[in-house]
Amino acid sequence: DFDVSRNDIGGTIPTELGAWVSLDNFGVRLNALSGTLPTEVGAYSHIVTFFGDDNMISGTLPSEIGAWMNITQFYVTSNELSGTLPSQLAQWTRLSEIYAFNNNFTGAVPPLSLSTSGLCRLTLSNAPFGNTFECP
Repeated sequence: DFDVSRNDIGGTIPTELGAWVSLDNFGVRLNALSGTLPTEVGAYSHIVTFFGDDNMISGTLPSEIGAWMNITQFYVTSNELSGTLPSQLAQWTRLSEIYAFNNNFTGAVPPLSLSTSGLCRLTLSNAPFGNTFECP
């Protein structure tokens, strides 16, 4: 696990963190991180939770995160992310929660595997395509 949440850390997410390929949980929420999410994080083949919310992370989400086959929770709320959500998100079959509101995403939401993933919460409000979708 790597969790440095709530530490007022600034700067960018180092590309060297991509070397931690067996990482299960990644938490950098509630800091002052800026810059883009490095493509190297796509190497986290075992990642289950990603909490990168409430920072100043900008740019697009790298398509390499589509390789996260075990991801269940993905939080990138309240950043400065833009562009479209990667189509590779449709490969996340264990996903239960996505929180991506308060960003600058555009375009359509990729076709998520709602029937197989058990996705219970998709929150994309404050985006051109967004609302909150919850389990019945």
